[in-house]
Amino acid sequence: MAFGDPNNGIGIGALAGYQYWNDSPDMGRVDYYNISSASDVTWSSADGSYSVTGDSIANNVDIHSLRLGITARANLGYMDIDGYLAAIPFAKVTGTIGSAGFAPVALDATDTLYPTSPVSIDGMGYGAAAQVMLGFHPTSNLTLRLGARAQYLTGSANATYSTAVVTAPQDVNPADGTYEAPTVATQSYIETNRAFEIMRLGALAELSWAF
Repeated sequence: MAFGDPNNGIGIGALAGYQYWNDSPDMGRVDYYNISSASDVTWSSADGSYSVTGDSIANNVDIHSLRLGITARANLGYMDIDGYLAAIPFAKVTGTIGSAGFAPVALDATDTLYPTSPVSIDGMGYGAAAQVMLGFHPTSNLTLRLGARAQYLTGSANATYSTAVVTAPQDVNPADGTYEAPTVATQSYIETNRAFEIMRLGALAELSWAF
């Protein structure tokens, strides 16, 4: 608060800092399938049916960001208002998200495409953040503050993941009444400059006692 007096009126200052932000919600669903070869496919030689197992993983994104902005506080005696507004000129974004973003896709009557890994991301972003708090002073020692916070980040990242195409068991010789084993073809992908947006809104409450 280099300008003004935040304890007896209005104070304004500069903000410069580093923020680490982890975002790791566990969605609790099947995000990808455990298929790396034909041995991962359970199948029936009698009717040609098959099944594969799925797995899931908590999203885990790490964000290291630079924040530059202004902060201000106004003391009105029985209440006060403080907050900040900051630009995020640079942020490094890395981590893992649950899946490639698609469910199994039937390519034709026999082939099905499955996502077989989480998505690893590595990229950069920029954005802004803001917070405001309104404080009440029921007594000289007690303070109750209520407010809100918002943070927005956008940018692009390289995304790496893998897939598998499972060809269902085939009845190549109807005379013997049995099906041959399924086949699996795997593929890895890197999608460059995949756009992303992260928006977080939150309510804040604070109760403090001075002594």
